[in-house]
Amino acid sequence: MAAEHLPHAARARRARRAAAALTLASAQLLAGCYTYVPRDAVVLAREAPPGARVALDVNDAGRAALAPTLAPGITRVEGTLVGARGDTLVLALAGYSQIRRPNTRLVGDTLRLSPQHLEGAAERRLSTRRTALVVGVGVALVATFLIGRQLGGRGVPPESRGPDGGDDQ
Repeated sequence: MAAEHLPHAARARRARRAAAALTLASAQLLAGCYTYVPRDAVVLAREAPPGARVALDVNDAGRAALAPTLAPGITRVEGTLVGARGDTLVLALAGYSQIRRPNTRLVGDTLRLSPQHLEGAAERRLSTRRTALVVGVGVALVATFLIGRQLGGRGVPPESRGPDGGDDQ
């Protein structure tokens, strides 16, 4: 059924659903615009600004240190860098990964990790290449949609009009 033949309430529902789907799809696509760039943990502690999103890979000594306070078998922690005290990173946790377990999401916990407990570190950065790709695909989809609407017309032929502009009788 064409949109112009739907009652107003049905068109409004369809528009709300489309807007919600577009919002969810946009959020997923924008999350894909970011990538983790490997960094040395000591350099990260000295140079990364507070508020930077980071992922830290934990070594065996780090797993042993985190087991009593957080969980056993932690392989990676992710979160926002609160700051650094010397070489120790202070992190507002967003989540962690464990050996043979799915990711766990957290809010509100703070963690201190020294470089001796890490085997790798990475900082989340905006990927210009991925962002350009997402924007290009989005522009192509919008252009295709608009061109399709122009070529396809409305689907309802105009009624024939008489010489005075009224309907033929």
